[in-house]
Amino acid sequence: MHLTGRSISAWLSGERQSRLPGLVAACESPGLAAYDATNARVCLWAACVWCFLVTFPTSFVEFAGLPLMLASLAGVRRIWRVAWRSLVTPEFVFPAAFSLWQVVTLLWSADPRLGGGQAGACRWLWSIVLLAPVMAHRRALITALALGFLVGNASQLLHALGTHFNIPSITWNRLPGRNSGWWDPVVGGSILVAALGLHLPAAIAGRGRPFLVALACCAITLVAILATGTRGAILAAATLVVLAAAIALVRCSPRRHIAARLAIMLVLAGAAIALAWPKIGPALKDRIDTGVKEVQAALNQTDTIASTTTDTGARLAMARWSWDSFTTRPIAGVGAGSMRSVFRDHWARLGVPPSELAGHAHAHNTYLHILATTGLIGAALALAAITLSLRNALRRAANFGSYDAAPLAALLGLLLVGAFDTIHINSQTAALLTLLLSLSTAWQPPTPAASWWPASPRRAGPPRAFRGVGE
Repeated sequence: MHLTGRSISAWLSGERQSRLPGLVAACESPGLAAYDATNARVCLWAACVWCFLVTFPTSFVEFAGLPLMLASLAGVRRIWRVAWRSLVTPEFVFPAAFSLWQVVTLLWSADPRLGGGQAGACRWLWSIVLLAPVMAHRRALITALALGFLVGNASQLLHALGTHFNIPSITWNRLPGRNSGWWDPVVGGSILVAALGLHLPAAIAGRGRPFLVALACCAITLVAILATGTRGAILAAATLVVLAAAIALVRCSPRRHIAARLAIMLVLAGAAIALAWPKIGPALKDRIDTGVKEVQAALNQTDTIASTTTDTGARLAMARWSWDSFTTRPIAGVGAGSMRSVFRDHWARLGVPPSELAGHAHAHNTYLHILATTGLIGAALALAAITLSLRNALRRAANFGSYDAAPLAALLGLLLVGAFDTIHINSQTAALLTLLLSLSTAWQPPTPAASWWPASPRRAGPPRAFRGVGE
């Protein structure tokens, strides 16, 4: 293939992936031999297990993809054409190139060991390749992901019951007033913003059963986010609601129905929050008040021990120091794993005793961390990966009021919370991010094979008015 402007444009647009839907359909065609048909079922169930467990604690996530890997290896003869073509799609190439560049920056990193661990968060890239053969069942995968989030919400409920009735066996080691269940509060807040995104399109622009299910799940998720006490996640969730509503108002009609559904969702969520407020409100109010005071102190007393060692003040300081690191080496960055040394050097110069140096290893901001550690090269690769994924997810969201749009809004949620968390190096958020990239293909997934994946017996209703891409 000659690399011309037209061929590159066709590759980026997905035109060169036109054979993938047919190959995916062939992987599950009614005429498969008994062994291959069984393997196709096993691969689908294993893929659903991966999507379900990706929201669990890290120890589960690490091994959640093993069944899918083994099933895919057993069926390699059936899926190899889809798998190798997935390796050369833009949605795999750009994340892989960014991951490879992180590894390259270890050559000049101040802490290659730490950097290797952070760069190792790319280990879930296999998901893009191994989910492609089962992408005809994209809705089943989204359903499994949503169910996994609900199980995480159940862990928060157990923690609330355990703390209220003094049952230590069903609680986790969390600070008073912070209920994130089995997740770390910061990671839990980030993951739950993506969970909110899964349900928002159907809650704002849906109809029928998906609308009712999405309404209930949005209310549960909003309460769950507040319960974590993670202030960045709360801000990101509020922004996501506004952004999803704006997309629905622009792309769907009639707009009065969208406004009415949005009002219903907000009223239901407000009622759920009001019921939970006696339990979560006092601690959350204290955290917000403390955060406001720490921001004011950090802005009034820049680069002093008092203003850079508080919880919020440290994050503001690290944001400035990350930007300084980027401007020092703007092209290639200071190297993955270097930020802990950078922050400690700054605090040491301010006179913070070595025994009190904070152990922050990243910038608590995805975008500043990428710029500081990988420079403009890494930022360009990451930007290309995210831009293409958002475009692909938007293409798959032709019916914005259904769960087909769930990966788009969930991905937007993760990107918003990336302003307060480093989502590409934290294991759980990195795994979820990779899964959402996997569900955002440039090619249109085929319809499931009716021979062994039964279609819904209900007749489809009239299509929703929708302003498609480019219209």
